[in-house]
Amino acid sequence: MASSSLLMNIPAEYSIRFLFVNFRAKSRHYSYTRPLPVMRETAYIKRITVNKIDYPIIESLKKHKSILNASDFLKLPANSVFGNLNLSYHEIVIRVECINDLIIKLYNDFYNLKDYLKSNSMLNPTTVYEQKMQTEQIFYWLRKTADELISLTWLLDFIKKENKNPSKLKVSSIGEFLHNENAFNQELNSHIKTLRTINEISNGFKHSFINSQIHSYQGSEYPVVFAYTLNYNDLKNKPKFHTLELKIVLNDYAIFLKDIKEYIILNHNMEK
Repeated sequence: MASSSLLMNIPAEYSIRFLFVNFRAKSRHYSYTRPLPVMRETAYIKRITVNKIDYPIIESLKKHKSILNASDFLKLPANSVFGNLNLSYHEIVIRVECINDLIIKLYNDFYNLKDYLKSNSMLNPTTVYEQKMQTEQIFYWLRKTADELISLTWLLDFIKKENKNPSKLKVSSIGEFLHNENAFNQELNSHIKTLRTINEISNGFKHSFINSQIHSYQGSEYPVVFAYTLNYNDLKNKPKFHTLELKIVLNDYAIFLKDIKEYIILNHNMEK
């Protein structure tokens, strides 16, 4: 059982004691809201509705399940010291396609379980845990993709400014971007909140020892991201409880992908 000192940092409505006793219990969560004018949702994620399930598919780089063609790619330097950058971008595009498949599977599993619980009282705990693992996988790939796009963009900026290749990528991750306020002429700074969220939650999934204290938490009506983080697993730091609607996180991330692609095209005269 989690220690009382740790549980004090989780809002009361997420009582872990209740969830441990009754695996059918589904936690409530705060709605994650943003001002309507900045949602811009339908242009960057596609809600594919199948069997009344809305799948928040990311389509900033290509249409999901469409046949790959030249219009999905950029004409990048093929002879940088870090290799053929077209291959780097190609892998990013393909990976986002695979992330969409993970999203579809997670949403299917969530709503199948929701329907199952309407007429069944017994539930194998691993069923809920599998959805937690799927969420962690999605966040891992979202972060890796952001890291690689940040690396690619910084490299292109350096080559343009210095007219030579660098020996080291000095901004090659979300963390390094967050610590460099002048990166990319500050044109991507509107995404700092989104990238910080991805960074914190993915770090929590990977490193936070106390994240297991919320292992059975689940959204009641739609997929929700839960994470319980403790920096460096040091109790001198204050634990942080995260709860976010997955669809909103994916929407914000899709806008980031769109904007960083546009930044590359506009600043480096790249052809679509």
